[in-house]
Amino acid sequence: MRPIEIESWALRILERVEKRLPVEDSRVELKADWLEPVKAARRIAAHANAARGEPILWVIGADEKARTVPGANPQDLANWFPQVKACFESEVPLLQDLNVAFNSSTGAKTVAVLCFDTSRFPYVIKNPKGGEIAFEVPWRVATGVRTATRSDLLLMLSPLIRAPQFELLSGELALDMNASAVMGSFRFELSCYVVPKSEDLIVFPFHKIVAQLGSGSTLVVETFKVKMETPRARAQRWAWVGKRIAPKGEAPAPRTITFKPAPDGIEMTEDELLVRAPGKVFISGQNGYPVRYRGEDQLDLNLTVAEATSDARVAFSGKFCRIKDGKSEKEPNRWALTH
Repeated sequence: MRPIEIESWALRILERVEKRLPVEDSRVELKADWLEPVKAARRIAAHANAARGEPILWVIGADEKARTVPGANPQDLANWFPQVKACFESEVPLLQDLNVAFNSSTGAKTVAVLCFDTSRFPYVIKNPKGGEIAFEVPWRVATGVRTATRSDLLLMLSPLIRAPQFELLSGELALDMNASAVMGSFRFELSCYVVPKSEDLIVFPFHKIVAQLGSGSTLVVETFKVKMETPRARAQRWAWVGKRIAPKGEAPAPRTITFKPAPDGIEMTEDELLVRAPGKVFISGQNGYPVRYRGEDQLDLNLTVAEATSDARVAFSGKFCRIKDGKSEKEPNRWALTH
């Protein structure tokens, strides 16, 4: 994952901790302080095995039970992680670490964010007590850890639907202000190119898409109603709208719509997108309640799409800057994707 995606993921989690909201992501572990290395190795291995190839996030310096962010000493990682690695039999989840600053209710804090690549699963740890049972394959259930059973091993080693890659091509955010000129409703429009990593049919239900909008460490919009659309469906909708708006009694004005038909590998229904082959899709969303506009020049849009029949998830994000085209003083309500 890119550092900006890891940081955005961590900041969203920290916001939920301080707001006393449940942290429902099974790929996240929060610790108030550094765990003892042997215990940490077992929990990391269990977490990585249960993730089955998806990245997992550990945040050191966040107390989920107390709902506080006390912070942690990131320098401790240099001594801690080598001891953790020594507990593994061979393969160790690849680590990306970041020091993330967070403006908590008790002041500025720094947490250590550890993002583990679990694609080399299964992970096996050494028995710290030695003896005839030399190794263990740990497994995470909810927040607990136990030894993997036969069914766990079958689940872990069975073929997985590999999540496709989403490449953001372009996008725009807009804020529709209400009469008060203080509150408004955000909407976004993204153009993406989807590249599957297997030939399996992948189904993305719209109700499983999570989109959040933030500004730095501040969560601006927590939920959007999101849908996807193929180029073919969009062109058909535009043609229908063009026909409907013709004046009564007059023939619709000729409309020429040029588009590349979506390949048979990408289809959509009212409720989901079905992907079998690479292609372009549009993602749009709108929040259903007004939010306060604080004049943000930069906004971060974070999305997670989930496959219907597996645990495969794809997280991606984009940074948007306010459009300054000479009208920004009167209409400060549009932002364009920068990357």
